[in-house]
This record gives sequence, C-alpha cells and structure tokens, in this order.
Amino acid sequence: MCLKETSKTAKEKFRNVVELTMEMDKVIMDLPVKPENAKKVLDVLYDEPIVSRKKILELIDIKPTTLNVCINALKEKNIIIETTGYSRNQVFAFQKYIDLFLK
Repeated sequence: MCLKETSKTAKEKFRNVVELTMEMDKVIMDLPVKPENAKKVLDVLYDEPIVSRKKILELIDIKPTTLNVCINALKEKNIIIETTGYSRNQVFAFQKYIDLFLK
C-alpha cells in the first residue's frame, strides 16, 4: 500500500470514529441511565474496546449497581456485546468501534 492510500485510509477511519462518537453521544441521551455515567463507560470502551466489568470498575468511579444498569442499557441498544456467555466474569466488546478498524 502506498503512502497516499495509507493516509486516505487513516483519514477515513478517523472520520468514521468521529461519526461514531457523535452517534454514541446522541444515543446515551436516550438511555435510562444518567448520560454522564454512560459516557464514563463509553470512554473506557474507546480506550479498551474489549474489557471486563471488573476492569471498568477499576478505571472509573461508579457503583457496581450503576455499572450494571449502564451495561444492560448499552447491551439493549446493541452498543456492546457480552463475549463470554457467563453470568460472572463477563467481558464486553464495543463491536461497532472494533469494526471500524477491521475494514
């Protein structure tokens, strides 16, 4: 891949990420949780698109029950998916975000 194609691809991915973040900012306003709590969780997911519930709790100041409500709301909107199939030690993926980099 030549330099011109690489820069074009990078610009396109950046634009897609900006569009996704704007879309997510709108979506969290309609969730049944405080937007600031959902935003905190999403910020973690932007840094670590595959992350455990435990790791999220370590990274942000949020109560476990609040996190559960946020996670359930994000799962319901298909923003995140649960990857383990377990009820304990769950790991979540921000699939829409991951997909932007797999194209």
